[in-house]
Amino acid sequence: MTHGNIVAAVGACEEHPTIGLEKMGRGDVHLSYLPMAHIFERVWIQMSLPRGMGIGFFGGDPQKLTEDMQVLKPSYLISVPRIYNKFYENFQNAINAALKQPSGTPIQDPIHPAILDKLRQVTGGKAKFYCTGSAPLSPDVHTFLRKVFGVPFFEGFGQTETCSACTVQLFNDPSLGSIGGALKNTEFKLVDLPDMNYTAKDKGPNGQPMPRGELCLRGPSIFKGYYKEPEKTAETIDKDGWHHTGDVAALLPNGDLKLIDRKKNIFKLAQAEFVAPDKIENIYLSNKYVAEVYVYGDSFRSNLVGIVVPDPDNTIALGKELGIENTSFDNICKDPRVKARILEEMNKTGKAAKLASYEMVKEIFLEPQSFVLLGLTTPSMKLKRDVAKAHFKEIIEKLYAPKPKL
Repeated sequence: MTHGNIVAAVGACEEHPTIGLEKMGRGDVHLSYLPMAHIFERVWIQMSLPRGMGIGFFGGDPQKLTEDMQVLKPSYLISVPRIYNKFYENFQNAINAALKQPSGTPIQDPIHPAILDKLRQVTGGKAKFYCTGSAPLSPDVHTFLRKVFGVPFFEGFGQTETCSACTVQLFNDPSLGSIGGALKNTEFKLVDLPDMNYTAKDKGPNGQPMPRGELCLRGPSIFKGYYKEPEKTAETIDKDGWHHTGDVAALLPNGDLKLIDRKKNIFKLAQAEFVAPDKIENIYLSNKYVAEVYVYGDSFRSNLVGIVVPDPDNTIALGKELGIENTSFDNICKDPRVKARILEEMNKTGKAAKLASYEMVKEIFLEPQSFVLLGLTTPSMKLKRDVAKAHFKEIIEKLYAPKPKL
């Protein structure tokens, strides 16, 4: 990346007033929890400093992020679906507990103001807006959190290669599932993917034109190439300067884009079905028993399996419900009854999200250690799939091994 790339990215955000930056200034605070080398963090810090905003750095433990928020009281939250999914789950549980309802009871509107005020204090109670990026956010989660937070909550899209944001929803955009339109410095086009049945001639649910294909971007904030890797660069940036993102998008009737699939990180099962594990993992992360999950499959297998790091609090409670005497977290993760129940609950979540049968995991292993502590994630907590595959190789083989007949 060049300095010009970064300046172009910051400038495009500055010229997009609906991001909400015009509302920020001296006295406001940015919570920095992504690594300083992370492009998302670099850009936001460079937009915070000229405004005289304070910058607070979190304590280093992602599990205690909300504790840091309550101390710092950030003026906005820039985060990823994984964090928002946990807010969704914890808020649902807190509301049911306050109303003395069983866990999992559907939340009714309107939510009592006293409960809303308590939930808003979880992030410090001072946020003027929330933003999500990195992966699509479930419409159910987005709708619920908009009601709870009570301030604008919008979605955007960007990559390291695009110097962070290149599309952003309008500040008060009520739509769901959209990543907005392109910023002023970015051109986009969708390239047909016939093998995946995505083309420019596709139609929407009402028969209206809805082109779909790989999202390609061009402009002054697009990176120049991968360091000392000309072949990899040529695979990503074509001769006309278009960066092929590997993400599949649909062009909505209002001109916004919507992420619908992944070209990268997609594999084919034995029956030739294409599977996007990122999408499936994000759906499973909305389940209260799932803290982290790695979905695996390949073209030699006919189904998916998963490595699940269970949510400690909810899983320990499940162990007590099932009458397990030794309720240490490690022991509960080894109990087949717990594994069976969590798999059952994950299947319910998958069906509710309309996953196809071949997209749902058929067997799981419960891993008590966080992927972060096992060294399986990037600094921004994205899963390193090749590293995870090697780490769990023996476990994956056991998950695929034929089960003894009773």
